[in-house]
Amino acid sequence: MYLAHKENEKKQELTVHLLEAGQYAQSEGEKIGIGTLATLCLQLHDAGKFSTEFQAYIKQEDDLPKRGAVNHSSAGAELLMQEFKNSPYHSVQDMRLLIELISYTITAHHGIYDCIDEDGEDKFEVRLNVVEKEKLDEIARLWFEEMHFTKDMLCSQMRKAYGEFITAFLKPLKQICQNGQTEGTERFFYMSCMERLLLSLQIDSDWTDTARAMGDSMLDDNMETANVYQKALKNYQQYMDKLEKEAQENLRTEKQKQIFELRKKIREECMNFSETSYGIYRLSLPTGAGKTLASLGYALKVAAKRKTSEVSHIFYISPYISITEQSTEVIKKAVRNEEWVMEHHSNVSNSDEQEKQIDTAWKEPIICTTMIQFLYTLFSQKNKSIRRFHQLKNSVIIVDEAQALPVQTIHTFNLMMNFLCYVCHATIILCTATQPQLASGNIKRKILYTAPKDMVTGVCDIFQRFQRTNISFEINEPDTFESLGEKIFNDFQKERTILLILNKKETVGAFFDYIKAELKDVKIFYLTTNLCPEHRSDQLESIKNYLKNSTEKVLIISTNLIEAGVDLSVNHVYRSLAGLDNIAQAAGRCNRNGEMEQGRVTVIQLVGDEFEVIRTAQKKTEEVCEKYNQSNSTESIIFPEWMDWYYEIYYKEVSNKMDYDIGKGETIYKLLSSGFPGERKHFIRQAFETAGENYRPIQEEGKTVIVPYKEGMDILEKLETAQNMSDKKRLLRKIQRYTVSVYENKLKECLQNGVIEESKFLPDVYVAKNYDMEKGLLNELVLQYY
Repeated sequence: MYLAHKENEKKQELTVHLLEAGQYAQSEGEKIGIGTLATLCLQLHDAGKFSTEFQAYIKQEDDLPKRGAVNHSSAGAELLMQEFKNSPYHSVQDMRLLIELISYTITAHHGIYDCIDEDGEDKFEVRLNVVEKEKLDEIARLWFEEMHFTKDMLCSQMRKAYGEFITAFLKPLKQICQNGQTEGTERFFYMSCMERLLLSLQIDSDWTDTARAMGDSMLDDNMETANVYQKALKNYQQYMDKLEKEAQENLRTEKQKQIFELRKKIREECMNFSETSYGIYRLSLPTGAGKTLASLGYALKVAAKRKTSEVSHIFYISPYISITEQSTEVIKKAVRNEEWVMEHHSNVSNSDEQEKQIDTAWKEPIICTTMIQFLYTLFSQKNKSIRRFHQLKNSVIIVDEAQALPVQTIHTFNLMMNFLCYVCHATIILCTATQPQLASGNIKRKILYTAPKDMVTGVCDIFQRFQRTNISFEINEPDTFESLGEKIFNDFQKERTILLILNKKETVGAFFDYIKAELKDVKIFYLTTNLCPEHRSDQLESIKNYLKNSTEKVLIISTNLIEAGVDLSVNHVYRSLAGLDNIAQAAGRCNRNGEMEQGRVTVIQLVGDEFEVIRTAQKKTEEVCEKYNQSNSTESIIFPEWMDWYYEIYYKEVSNKMDYDIGKGETIYKLLSSGFPGERKHFIRQAFETAGENYRPIQEEGKTVIVPYKEGMDILEKLETAQNMSDKKRLLRKIQRYTVSVYENKLKECLQNGVIEESKFLPDVYVAKNYDMEKGLLNELVLQYY
C-alpha cells in the first residue's frame, strides 16, 4: 500500500487521498465551471509520493527526517508536462498556458515561489526538472496503474479541462480587456489571479481531505446549508418588521418620520435590486441611512434565490476590527442564528497546524471580516490566506466603508474585483456614504462597474433629505487642550451631548485625563482600541443608555472607531481635521435620527493630534473647504458633488502610489504581471512569493494580548485544558472578545514594564497582568487598523 500521510497509528492511502481530494476539488470547481481542471490538479499534486524514496521515508517507524525532506511536489507537474508535449495539443498556445498554470499549482502546493527570481533565474523551469527521467518514468507508471488511468484518459481530461479554461477564463478575460481598455501587462495580472484560484482550490481540498482522514478536522461538516439562506431571509424579514414597529412607536419629530420612511424605501429598493445578475455595484447612501441592514437584506435575497449548488457565502468586509465586531452583532441579531455567522480578524493567533483545521477557512454561510484580512486573502503569500480565496466565488461581497481602502492597494484591488466578478461570478457591493471614484480618470486601472452601477436611484435627493447637520471649519488657528476645553465647557451651557473624535489614541488618552479634571458635572467616556471588544461593546451600550435615558451631560472622546457602524446620536460633534470622508462619517453620529432640526459639526485642529499618515488627505480637505466657501452652493460640503471633487484631487495627488511601490523600482502590480526581468521561457513569469511577502497594507501587525476583563481569564483557563477540538474552536472564537492588539514598537515596553507576559499555551499570544477599567490596556499607543 502506498501511503500519503501517517500520524501515529493513523494512515491514509495515497490513491484514496488523490481521488477524494480530487472529488472535493471537483465539487468546488464545478460551481464556476472548472470541475475537471480542479480535479486534474488534485489527482496529480502528490504523484511524487509514489517514489521509492518517499515511501521509504513515510514508512519509517523511528527517526523520520524533517517533514518535507523528500521532494514530492514536482513529479506530478513533470508527468503532466511530459504527457502534454506528447499530445496533439502541444503547439496550442492557450493549452500551453493552461498546462503551465496547472504545473505551477502542483509544484507550489506547499508554498508559492517566484517563477523568475530577483537574480533572473527561472525557478519554474528548475521545478519542472527535479526528478531524474528513470525515477519519473517509474512514478508515472505507478500513478497510471494505481489511479486506473490510461494516457488516453489523461489526454481526454486535459482536453476537457482546456474547454473549461476557455469558457471560464479566456472568454471573460477577453470581455474584461474590452470593457477596461486593458494594457498588455494586465492580462498577465489576471493570469496570476487565475493561478491563485487554482492554488486555493488545491490547498483547501488537500488540507480538508487530510484533516478528515486523520480524524482531526475542527470543521463542522454537518452544518445543514441547503436552506440556510431561505431561513436567514425569513428571520431577517421578521426582525425588520419588529424594528419598524418599535421605531414607529418612538417617532416624535417630522424629521424622524421622514428618515424612517426613507430608510424603509431604501431597504425595499435594495431587495428589488436582487433581480439583477452578478456584478460590481455601488450602494451610495448618507450615514444613518441603514446601509448595513439594507445591504444584508439584498445579499440574503440573492443567496436565497439561488440553487444550493450555486450558493457560496455572504461576506461583510469592514475597515476596522471595531466595525467588524459591531456589524457581526447586528447581523447575528438579524438572522437569529450565531452558528451561521463567523467573525474573523487578527485578534487570536493560531499555530500553522490549527490554521489547517480551524475557523479561518471561511466555510460558514456568512463571514464578517476586516478589510486587511480580505486583502491578505487576495494577495498574501501564506497558504492559510490562499486557501480562503476560492470561497469568494459565487458569493455576495459587501465592502462596507469602501473609502477606507488603503491608497497603495487601489489598482490591484480594482483588478482583483474585476476577476472575482467576471471569472468567479461574485457580486461585489461597494457600500459607503463617501463613495470613492474607483473608475475615475485619475485611476489608471479601473474597477468595471456593471450597469446599472447604483443600487438605489435618486442618490442626490436622498442626501438632501437626510441632511441633519451644519458643518463649520475652525482650522485657521490650532486649538490647545485649554482652548478646546473652554469651547466644550461653553457648548455644555446649551447642549447636553458632545462627541470629540481625534486622530491618535495618545491624544484621546491625554485629553481624557485633562478634561476629567476640568469638567466635574459631565459623564465622560473614553473609547479606543485599547479597550477589548467586550469592553468597547459594554462602553457603547452604556453611552447609548446615557444618551437615551439620562438627563446628565455626556462627553465622548474617541478615535475614528466610532465613525462608522456605530448607531448613536449626539447634539454636537467635534472632529479633528482629517479627510473629507472622515468628516462625513463623523457627521453621521450627529442628529442621526432627526431628533432636532439641525445638529452641529465643528472641524478643528488640535495641538498634539498631528498625524503624518493622513496629511495629504487633510490638505485636500482644506482645498475643498476653500473652494466650497467661495461658491454659492446650498448643498452640504459632504454631499456627493463635493465628495467627488475631493476624491478627484486626492487621487490625482496620490495616483503614482496606486500600483503599490515596494522599493527598488518594483511594485506589487508589476510583480504579479510581468514579474522580475529574465529569459521568458514560459507564460507564467510572476514573482508570486515576493509580491505576497511585501503585501502589507498596514506596515505593522499587532500581537494579541488577552486581558483580564470579565470572563477573559476564565476562557483562557478553559482553553488551556480543553481536549476536544470543537471545544477549542468555540473557546478560541469566544476569547477574541477579550483581546487587544499591541504593535511591535510597544510590545517590548509593555513586557519591560510588566504590563504583559507571554502565554504559556497559545503561540505568539500575550496575557495582560492588569487592565484599567476606564482606559483598558495602557502602554500601547498606536492606532489599530486591522
